[in-house]
Amino acid sequence: GYFRYASNGVDRIDFIGTEHHPRDFDNNIYHGYIQGGKMYRSDGTLVDDNIFDNVAPNQTSLTRVFSSDPENGSQQFTRAWTTDLEIDSSGNPYAIFTVRADDVPVNTNGYNDHRFFYARYDGSEWNVHELAKAGARLYTSEQDYTGLVALDPNDPNTVYMSSAIDPRNDLSLAHHELFRGITADLGATWAWTPITFNSQEDNLRPTVARWQGHTALLWMRGTYRSMFDYNLDIVGLTQFGPLKGQLEGDVNGDSTVDVTDFQLLMASLHTNISSLTLDQAYAHGDLNGDLRVDYQDFRSFRSAYDEAHGAGAFARTFQGVPEPAAWPLALVAVVFAKARPSVMRRG
Repeated sequence: GYFRYASNGVDRIDFIGTEHHPRDFDNNIYHGYIQGGKMYRSDGTLVDDNIFDNVAPNQTSLTRVFSSDPENGSQQFTRAWTTDLEIDSSGNPYAIFTVRADDVPVNTNGYNDHRFFYARYDGSEWNVHELAKAGARLYTSEQDYTGLVALDPNDPNTVYMSSAIDPRNDLSLAHHELFRGITADLGATWAWTPITFNSQEDNLRPTVARWQGHTALLWMRGTYRSMFDYNLDIVGLTQFGPLKGQLEGDVNGDSTVDVTDFQLLMASLHTNISSLTLDQAYAHGDLNGDLRVDYQDFRSFRSAYDEAHGAGAFARTFQGVPEPAAWPLALVAVVFAKARPSVMRRG
């Protein structure tokens, strides 16, 4: 199996593991810990009274954190794989793992849908929740390689994720970007903030170094074609501030998401902007950095407008406006004329 380890630095080592590699087996996730030369399940049940006798228990005798669905044709989440493990201030473990989603029949969805899961032990049970979409495999020779997620060793409520899918709206991105997620309910819900934005290269495999009282986030930036073929820099941050362009939907950069931004986006809808820089393309409404202004950008703007002005604000402001797929471009000028000119600003 594949294991991850974490220690309290005093007298205990926790671990999570699988049965095999996900390419070969429909893995589950298991947890146990070692203390005083013995091995235990999550709840303290003894599994092995002598870890030095060369007789090891099977993974299945440990606490099962996550059960993958049987691959019987109706499976949703399968072939789990361990990603990261840390210990909180109470001595309880918290973890990240990946799964395949909707791989029906097995090995037929192109490995294009992986999910990240967050698991946290509260002293009596594991709380397990889907964290976010991880997207497709990184390259063809490895079915289950993803951008990965790093836990913050100083804060179990914070994660750093690499994904080509924006967790705020589930829209595809041109490259893997980094996001910081924060939870206040043991991982049931998350608030996301971008760490990188409109990147020209992938941002992959984040890790958080142990640094008491501080955060040092490191990751790989560049091109990762395989474990033998890559062009990557190791980069990092120790301070986190607002990103330029972080206010999604603010096309003209005036710190407000308003009617003017929508007009700029619609004026460039389906036009050729492939020769522009990423900053120039964003100023035309390319919100996801793929050098196109299309339906994905429309959806992003709609979400950003509602985020800035309240749920349903887009529908109220642009009453009767259909989505671009059904929108004759000849009516764009009419739509702009009908849009209310008032501007609401974020507090």
